[in-house]
Amino acid sequence: MFYAEKRFQGESYLKSSNEYFPVTEKVLEDRYYNTTLKRAVDSFRKEILRNTRTTKSIETGTYWFQNMTAYIDILHDIETALAESFLSELGNEVQSTTQRMAMNIAIVIATIIICPILIYLITRLTSNIQIFALTLKTTLLSLSNEKKRAEELLNQMLPKSIAQRLANRETIEPESFGCVTLFVSEMEGFAELSAGFTALNVVSLLNHVHQIIDSTIEKFDVYAVDTVGGTYLVVSGCPVKNGVLHASEIAAMALDVIDALKTVTVEGKIDKLQLRIGVHTGAVLAGVIGFKKPRYLLFGDTVAIAHQLQMTGQAGKVHISEPTVFMLKIGTAFMIEPRQKVILQGKAKKTFWLKSKTAAPR
Repeated sequence: MFYAEKRFQGESYLKSSNEYFPVTEKVLEDRYYNTTLKRAVDSFRKEILRNTRTTKSIETGTYWFQNMTAYIDILHDIETALAESFLSELGNEVQSTTQRMAMNIAIVIATIIICPILIYLITRLTSNIQIFALTLKTTLLSLSNEKKRAEELLNQMLPKSIAQRLANRETIEPESFGCVTLFVSEMEGFAELSAGFTALNVVSLLNHVHQIIDSTIEKFDVYAVDTVGGTYLVVSGCPVKNGVLHASEIAAMALDVIDALKTVTVEGKIDKLQLRIGVHTGAVLAGVIGFKKPRYLLFGDTVAIAHQLQMTGQAGKVHISEPTVFMLKIGTAFMIEPRQKVILQGKAKKTFWLKSKTAAPR
């Protein structure tokens, strides 16, 4: 129902847009209607509306991602065309108003001779100037608000330092970070939970959980890199370096996230919602990927190991690696408990449980 509602809402927006700006329909006819892209999107929409469980497939996911990216690019081009049309009409209106003002000024000069109508013409001219000034002020305020909203959206998609550089039209080169700490979490039993709930209930639950996690991580020097379904990826020490504090920031954040989610329950499924959390410290390569919809992503073995720690962890616990333990010994004290070795990248390695934060030095 949620997907159908949003789909109907989107089609209504496109229809309304075409009523005022026919350029919308022209772009769709040229680039979308009667194309393989539209057939692919319609096919996926029908599959989503059937709401049947399908086999996971990287190829299907990639095919869906590529087609939806192309469709979003078309919508972005429509948005650009609408903006250009609006600005063109605004320019014509300004030019028309300017011409009317010039004519009114000429009339004022002429009315010096025609005294009986002088007062009327002056009043008319003053009124037009006030209307134009008010319209111009309103337009400028609207443009300023749109610019602020665009900047806020960019800051939500990218780290603020990266977003500022992109706004200044700087080139963002890939950057290597020698030592950062990654946090990877996933909801325990998320796949089974999704299968038993409607899409609307799953989305509502994810929104609630993400709101809690987002409000928690705001207290720390970290950056949320990516969220996919029930998976959360957070980094500290990148893109803004923070010395040796990245491990303790992630560790304290992980413990706070577990505490914050203790109040979240899912009626009829599990007593309480729990996360499997993996934390690893190491080197990464970071960079901005994409132009139409840029994303700040991390690459390297450190990312893979953090995911493996999460997958080999246990619900409600923070599973950390030996390099992370080493970094934690430098800063704030934490209670750490060894566990049996686990296989990471094909080798048996020591790992630990992060139990709690302690005020006593180690």
